[in-house]
Parts: sequence; C-alpha cells; structure tokens
Amino acid sequence: MKIIFQNKALRSIAIVNFLFVASYAAFGVHSLFFFVHSAQSETLRGAVITGMALFAATQVGGVSLLSLFGSKISNSLVLLVLFRISAPILLATPNRFTIIAGMLFFGLSHAIYSVRSRVLVSQLLQNNDHLQVTAYSALSITTNLAFLLAPPIGGYLLKTNLGLIPGVLLSIVCTAASLIVFFALNAQNKVNTPQKIETNKTPESISKFNKKNYLLDLIRFSAFILPYAIFMALIPIRGSNERLSAFQNGLLFGLNGLLIIVFQSAF
Repeated sequence: MKIIFQNKALRSIAIVNFLFVASYAAFGVHSLFFFVHSAQSETLRGAVITGMALFAATQVGGVSLLSLFGSKISNSLVLLVLFRISAPILLATPNRFTIIAGMLFFGLSHAIYSVRSRVLVSQLLQNNDHLQVTAYSALSITTNLAFLLAPPIGGYLLKTNLGLIPGVLLSIVCTAASLIVFFALNAQNKVNTPQKIETNKTPESISKFNKKNYLLDLIRFSAFILPYAIFMALIPIRGSNERLSAFQNGLLFGLNGLLIIVFQSAF
C-alpha cells in the first residue's frame, strides 16, 4: 500500500478507480432500494429486478455487446461519460423505463471503464512489471474500499427530506472528479508514449489466440463473476423484504467490502 501513495501514477489510478466505483456504490444500490420501499413498490419491483440483472450482465458482457458496433464504440470515452452521467439522472425518476435504462447505463459505463483503465495501466507502466501488478492490486483494493465507504454514506443521505437528489449529486460529482483525472492520465500517456506505425496485419499468434480462447475465457470469467454480481444486486431486494433501512442496506455492502479487503490482505 505504501508504494501506491509514493508513486504519482499509482496514486492517480487509485483515486480515479475509487471515485468511479463510488459514483455507483453511493447511489445505484440505494436508488433501487428506495424504489422498492416507495409507494409504487409493487409496480416497480419487476423493473428493479430487471435493472439489477442487466447491470450484472453488462459488467461482464457489455464491451462484447458494444464491440458488435465496432471498436470505436466499445472503447468510446464519449459513451463512457454519457452513460455514467445519465445513469443517476435516469434513476432519479421512478418509472420502469428509467430504472432499467439507468442500470443498463451504469453497467455499460463500468464495462467500458474496466477495459480502458486496464489498458491505461499497461501503457503508463509498460516498462515496469512490478508497478503494473501493484496497479492492478490497487484497482481491486480501491474498488472494495469504495464499497466499504460509499454505500453507508449514500444510505445516510437518503434519510434527508430531499430523497434521491443528494445521491444523484454525489454520484455525478464522483464521476466528474474521476473522469477529470482519468482524462488527464490519458493525455499524459499520449505525450509520453512514442507513436507507432500502425499496420493492418494482425500477428498470427494473437489471431490464433483470439479465435481459440476468447469465447472460452469469456465463459470462464462469466461463470466466476456473474453469481457474485447477481448476489450483490439482490441484496437490496432481500433487505427490503426484511424491512431494513437504506443506511442498513449500505452497511451490508460496506461489510462485504471490508471482508474482501481483509481476506485480500491476509492472502
């Protein structure tokens, strides 16, 4: 952990990831929880569950879905910004369409960011394998740190008379701050990275690897992450059945983040 604070690139990557994940963790989980407890709970329950399923699925397969429209779409920073900023705004309006669309946009933006952030790490630290490994660890640690701190804060904000408005603003501020630093790192990377002559020829080894193993790797990754993602998505539904408050719901997510940090540190 000490090296993360000492190295400027690692510190910036950690800050970006924490804020980006916090923009969902502080609001997304509670917006659905809020709808389940609202006067329209029975009407919106189906949309809530559908939105949760889409969020879980698009975190894993979102980039593959967008890649059907070309690499410029699946790697688009413009779409990343539009999806992430519009998601909490859509969720602030309680109807079926906006709930489903908001969670879909949260998932798609997370998928694009996940790829772009890891590509950025590999480019910024391409000459230092040790720092690359540390950076990937920092992404994992800050993700769980965001889920430790942000959900209880978001749940507390829901206790105000302003409803979802503080959560929407917190989500947008976290997103904006994260993307500002992210774009600054991208700009720095372009300046420091020498231009390479592009070629349309794909190395034979990479071509064979993609054809033989891409689908299998996707299935393996999905089998690993989807049960966890669905479990996390269904916490608000179970919490609503137990009549927990939004703050208690946030504490459950925080406890999960804490346990992961503890076990990661131990092993």
